[in-house]
Amino acid sequence: MLVQEKKASAYGLWSLPGGRVDKDEGIETAAVREVLEETGFHVTITAELLVEQGGMHTPVFHVFQAKITGGELRIPKGELLDAQWLTLEEIRVLQTDHALRNEWIVRAILKAHYT
Repeated sequence: MLVQEKKASAYGLWSLPGGRVDKDEGIETAAVREVLEETGFHVTITAELLVEQGGMHTPVFHVFQAKITGGELRIPKGELLDAQWLTLEEIRVLQTDHALRNEWIVRAILKAHYT
């Protein structure tokens, strides 16, 4: 599932659900919390797919594969424009149109697809 950003710095771009790790919170716990906050789904992490850092002064991104264990799609209107299940072909079109927030999103999805 990809989410469409609403904040000004990434408005309209598509990304994986995510966010920052809170103080005294583990990376996987933060990922589970962020998915719930951004999609309404309860998930269990099944694998770490990718660790990505663009440079010395950029954040480290951890991408996890997860299994939905409950909940239903809920899009927080103050934070996101949309959330959708997309095919690999649809994600490739977003990539070609420069509508993805980060290029590594495709690498992570491909890794999940072929794992």
